[in-house]
Amino acid sequence: MSFCLLLFVALFAPAESLADNLSAFSADSLYTLGSNASQSASDSKEAYFCTVSVVVVVALLLFWVYSLYRINRQKTLRLKTLETERALLRHQMNPQLVFNTLNYIQNSISDNELENAESSLTNFTKLLRLNFDNSRKQQVLLSVDLLALSLYLDLERVRYGNKFNYKININGTVDDEKLFVPPMLIQPFVENAVLYGLAHKNSSDGFITININDRNDEQTIECEIIDNGIGRKAAAEYNKGKIGRNSAILKLTHERLQEVNHAKRDACYSITDLVDDNSNPMGTRVAIIIPYSEDAK
Repeated sequence: MSFCLLLFVALFAPAESLADNLSAFSADSLYTLGSNASQSASDSKEAYFCTVSVVVVVALLLFWVYSLYRINRQKTLRLKTLETERALLRHQMNPQLVFNTLNYIQNSISDNELENAESSLTNFTKLLRLNFDNSRKQQVLLSVDLLALSLYLDLERVRYGNKFNYKININGTVDDEKLFVPPMLIQPFVENAVLYGLAHKNSSDGFITININDRNDEQTIECEIIDNGIGRKAAAEYNKGKIGRNSAILKLTHERLQEVNHAKRDACYSITDLVDDNSNPMGTRVAIIIPYSEDAK
């Protein structure tokens, strides 16, 4: 089109005005091209900003939805934690232990064994208070948790007529006065060792060793519980057909470990049957990986 117009001007326009016409045409053409280029650049910028705006809005919406999801998930986990803690509080004191302890105290008073009665009563009240206090906390000092464990074992030892002994070892660089752990994760496994491993043992040389080991990793310790009881297979025969309280406790403990893992903490446990060279049962070993922190929550 521009070329045809230029040819027409060259053929029919006067010679003296040809240069002026060409100059004017060139200026108009350049102006038109410049205007089109400016409009195109403006449209490109507008499209770019529209695209960026859409991306930002979508990102904000996704962040809002994810925030709502996290808040709802946290609320659900808190409710589940509270339900588990309430259930644990209902189950943590073995009714048989309470009955036998009180019965033992009463018999000791009747037999004028006042020191035994006073010692058992002191341990019993301390254990009740510690269990009640610990059940309302997310974390307690490791030393406090081990104290509750010692009180429990002392009462059970009396209950079973000093049929077993125990020892708690704190190994490596573990400082039980500085580390905070979830409360009452160890006791259900120790209770399992007493009730199902040592209670049916014919001899009086039962022993439970509890080792607290430093793992030198991401703020976890290992609690190792070793008993020389009759083993899980024989214990299962003794308790065949019974609905064990202990199975409920272990289930609750498993749920608590899962809740700890929701916080990206490495919590788990394993159970190993111990045997001699002839494959005869020698007891059970439980290893629990427990997360800790150096500040109470």
